[in-house]
Amino acid sequence: MARANVPEADVQSDERSSTIVYNNFNDEELREAERAVRKNRKACRRGDAEACVAAGNAYLRGEGVGQIGDIADILFGEACDAGLAAGCSALGKFHAGEGGDPKNYPKAATAFERACDLGDLTGCRDFAGLLRRDVLGAPDPARADLVIEAACEAGSNDACFDIANAILRQEQWTEERVRAERILDAQCREGLVNACYRAVEELKARSYRDEWQIGEFLHIACYFNDVTACFEMGERVYRGIGVAPDRDRAISYYDQLCNLYETHCEISEALRATPSLYAACADGNFQSCADLGRALALPGSPETDRDTAIGYLELSCVNGVTDACADASEQMRNHFSRDNAEGAQRLIEMLERACSAEDLSKCFELAEIYKEGSWAVADVAQAGRLFNELCTKGMDEACVKEVQFSGIVPEARIAVADAEYMPPEDADEPTQVPQERLVVEAPPPELSECVTSRERFRGQVYTQTNCPAHAAAINSYALKRGQAPWQALLWRPKRLVGQTLREADRVLCGGSLIAKGWVLTAAHCLIDNGTRIRTAGHRVRLGVYNPRKPEGITYPIIRTIAHPQYNPRNKYVFDIALVQYDYRAGSAGARTNKIASIKLDPLQVGKRRIAKGMNAYSYGWGWTQAANSQSTEYLQGVKMQLRSEGACTRFTKFRGNLRHAALCAGGRNFQQTCYGDSGGPLVYYGDAGRRPTLIGVVSSGKKCGSTGLPSQYTRVAKAKSWIARYVRGIR
Repeated sequence: MARANVPEADVQSDERSSTIVYNNFNDEELREAERAVRKNRKACRRGDAEACVAAGNAYLRGEGVGQIGDIADILFGEACDAGLAAGCSALGKFHAGEGGDPKNYPKAATAFERACDLGDLTGCRDFAGLLRRDVLGAPDPARADLVIEAACEAGSNDACFDIANAILRQEQWTEERVRAERILDAQCREGLVNACYRAVEELKARSYRDEWQIGEFLHIACYFNDVTACFEMGERVYRGIGVAPDRDRAISYYDQLCNLYETHCEISEALRATPSLYAACADGNFQSCADLGRALALPGSPETDRDTAIGYLELSCVNGVTDACADASEQMRNHFSRDNAEGAQRLIEMLERACSAEDLSKCFELAEIYKEGSWAVADVAQAGRLFNELCTKGMDEACVKEVQFSGIVPEARIAVADAEYMPPEDADEPTQVPQERLVVEAPPPELSECVTSRERFRGQVYTQTNCPAHAAAINSYALKRGQAPWQALLWRPKRLVGQTLREADRVLCGGSLIAKGWVLTAAHCLIDNGTRIRTAGHRVRLGVYNPRKPEGITYPIIRTIAHPQYNPRNKYVFDIALVQYDYRAGSAGARTNKIASIKLDPLQVGKRRIAKGMNAYSYGWGWTQAANSQSTEYLQGVKMQLRSEGACTRFTKFRGNLRHAALCAGGRNFQQTCYGDSGGPLVYYGDAGRRPTLIGVVSSGKKCGSTGLPSQYTRVAKAKSWIARYVRGIR
C-alpha cells in the first residue's frame, strides 16, 4: 500500500470493469454497491459510526470501490474513536488478520482491548488470544485468564466454553474439572451443541464410560436439531446402549432426522416397513423381498445387514424383479472381495440379468469387468460385443471403448480415454488434453492481470494493487476441465457461525472420491471454526472446475469418521478422515465435469519404494500465496518431489507404530499446497500404465512452502486397513 499525489480523475474506466470481474459483481450489483458506499461515507462524515464500519468493510473487500486497506483502517479507527465497539473490533481484525504484519499486532491488541471495554465480549476473547502470544513484548497468560474470566461472568458463552476446554485439556483431576463439567452441562442444556459434544468427548475418554450420561448429552443435542446426535441416539436406543432397547423410540430419533433433512427420511420409513416386508416376503411376494433387501442395505440404519440384504435382492432378481438385479450387483461390488470366486460368479449373474433387462449402465459395467479381467473373469470378445451394442444404442463412452476392439482407429486415439488423467511432463505446462474428449476453456484474460485502485480520500490519494490469487500462484498451474475427476470439494454453507461468506471464502478443503458415496480427506477438515461439518450445513461437491460457479453435483453429508489415532497436537499424525455423502440426494448444477474415483495405493508400507526426487502431484482450489490470498477460481495442480522415507521420519519425528505414517513433499521452486488444499490428493503416476494412484492426503505445512521446508501428507497405505473397515471393496 502506498500514498501518491495522483488526481482523483486518474482512475481508469477499465479498472472498474476489472473490479467487477474480481468481485463477481454484475453491473446492477456494482451500481448498488457504489450507491451504498457513497451513502455510508456521507453518514460517516456526519458522525454515524456504524456507517463508518460499513464503508470500511466496502474498502476492505473492494465492494463498490477499489480495494484499499489504508482507507478501511481510517474508517474503522474513526468508528472506534467514536465509542463503537464494532468499530474497534473491526480495526483489531484488520490489523491481526490472517497473514497480517506482526508489527501491527500491538495495534490490534489495543483495538480489541477497547472493544472489550465497550462491552464487545468477542473482542475480549480476541484480546485474550493476543495476550497469550508474544505480541506485546512477552506473553501474559495470567492477564489473558482474567480477561476471559471477566467475559464469562459478563455472559459470553464462548468465553466460558474456552475456560472449560482449557481446564479439561490439563488431563488431571482437580476441583476445577468439576467446574468445567458444570459449565458444559449448563451450556449444553441451553442449546450450545458444541458444549454437548465436548462433554461427550470428556466422558468417552474416561476408563469407565457412563453410557447413560453420554446419551443424555446426545439427546439434548438432538433436541436442538443436531443431525449427528440424532443419528447416534437412534442407534444407541435401538441397540440398548446406556438405555433399554426401544425400537419405537429409536424411530422417533430418525423421525427428527427426517424433519431436519428430507434426504434422511428413508431410515425411519425403512424401520417402520421392515416387519411387514419380512412377512410379505415370507409369503412369496418377491417385490417385498426386493424392498426388504433395499431397506437392509440402507446406509446409516441400525438394521443395515449387507449379507442379508444381498440375499433378498438376489432372490428377488432371479424371481423376476428385474430392478433388484442392479441393486444386488451394486451391493455385491461393495461387499465382496475380488478374489472371492463365489462372490464374483454371483455378481456376474446379477449384472447379466440387469443387462438383459436393458439396464445399459450395468451392461457397460459388465463389459468393463470382461475387458479388465477383474473379479477373476476375462472375456475380451464378450467385452467387445457389449461395447459395440452399447455404442449402437447411443452410449458415447462405449464408443470410445469399442474402438479398442474394432481395429479401425489408429493407436493414438485409443489412448484418449487415459490422456485426461495424465499430469504434465513439465511442471510449468498444463496437460494437453485431446480436444475430441474435453472442451477447454481458458481463464478470462482480465483475471490474469493485477488491478491497481486509486482514490482521493480526505485530501489524500491512496493506491493499492490487488492481484487475483491465481495471478501470483505458488508455482502452480491451472488444470483443464475434466482432469483430476476424482477431486472433491468440501463446501461451506452461505452462513457460518453468524457470518455471511463470499463465494471465494466457501472453499474449506479438498478431498478424493475413492468409492461411490465416500470421500477421503483430512481429519482436521471435519471441524470448521468450531463447528462440525456434518451438522453445520457443509456439502460435498463433485465434478467442479470453478467452485464459484453452479458446477458439479452437490451432496449432503451423512457421516464423518476421523482416524482413531488422529492427533493434531502431535504434528497432525494420522490426519485422515472419511466423509460419507448421500449419493441419492445430489443436486446438479448448470454444468458437471467428469467424475471418477481414484485408486488407493495398492502397495503396503515397505513394498512401495519412496525415494528422494520421485515426482508426485496435488490438486485443489487453495491459496496461491502464503498470505493475504483466497481460494482460486480454477482447479490448480502442483508438481512436487517426494523426500525419502528416512528424511521424512527425521522431519516428522514419528516413531513406533507411527513410523512412516506420513509422506513429505515439496517443489524445487517452493511449489506447495496451501490453505484450502487440505484433504486433497497426493497422486503418483509411476506405476504400470501411469494410472493415477492416491498415495497421500494433504495435511500440514509451514507457511505454504514459502520456508522451503516440505509439507506433510498422511500416507494412505498406512491407513488402508482402517479405510477398508468402512468402505466396501477397498483392499
